[in-house]
Amino acid sequence: GIKGGDGDSGGGGGGSSGGGSGGDAASGLSTVLAIYGKKESALTPELRGLSAEQLRAYLEATKSGLSGYLAEIWPAWRAKLAADPKFGFKLLMEETVGLGLAVIGMVAARGKEVLNELDFAFCDIVVGAVLNFTALWMAAPTIANDAQSSLALKRWISSLPPNVFAASPPSAKHTLVSRCLGFLVTGMKFSCVGLVAGLAGTCISYILLSVRNAKSSEASAVKTKKLPGLIPNAFGWAGFMFVSSSPRYQLVAGLERGMFMWAPDAVAKTSSGLFRTMNNIVGGASWVWYARSVGLQ
Repeated sequence: GIKGGDGDSGGGGGGSSGGGSGGDAASGLSTVLAIYGKKESALTPELRGLSAEQLRAYLEATKSGLSGYLAEIWPAWRAKLAADPKFGFKLLMEETVGLGLAVIGMVAARGKEVLNELDFAFCDIVVGAVLNFTALWMAAPTIANDAQSSLALKRWISSLPPNVFAASPPSAKHTLVSRCLGFLVTGMKFSCVGLVAGLAGTCISYILLSVRNAKSSEASAVKTKKLPGLIPNAFGWAGFMFVSSSPRYQLVAGLERGMFMWAPDAVAKTSSGLFRTMNNIVGGASWVWYARSVGLQ
């Protein structure tokens, strides 16, 4: 079933309609498949449990372009789009406008010291570019494929909402406890990604900085501020992802869910871009403040 799917993805009809509702549903699916030139036998496991309206939205989102190509070759991408057909648009906003304005936020937070802290800024951008995609991915709803897993822990984690504001699936209602646990588990996932990205980003920054200093004069190399240590910076990113990034991305996911449910599509998309823009600006600036407060910069 859908793990934290869109709020307008309702469950099945009541028992009073009996077999008629099943026939209507089958007819609706056949109509949608015919419109898009698809056969029911070609539906992948991620798509077979969708309603006619959900399937229509998915097929519309994947009928052409990069999103359609990724849906053909990448099951995880299909699962994301099946649960949220607007996921591709949200990712585009996150990795273009959002990332660009995150840099503006970092520059604004550094103020007059920005030219003397380019090494720190570059390190932040390298890590941030990786984290933007991962953060959006983890906070977005998906089609849960782990329900039949033999690992009890994996099944339990799969049953939790991906963000605290996610819609409940038709099969089970998310309780306050499950939402709180989902909030914490998602935060821990963010933290693990931050740790890995912090290690990778800092290593890359050290390598590029060494290459630059090797080609520069000794005088200019001395002016370069020392980069943070590998392990402290990695754990710094892990902490930041838990206390700042995870709550912000979960809040944005909740705001977007409400807008796409109740507002016209154009208004919802504009709001999504605005939410993610502000989130990235705040994130870029708050990282600088956080890093300085814990002694990383």
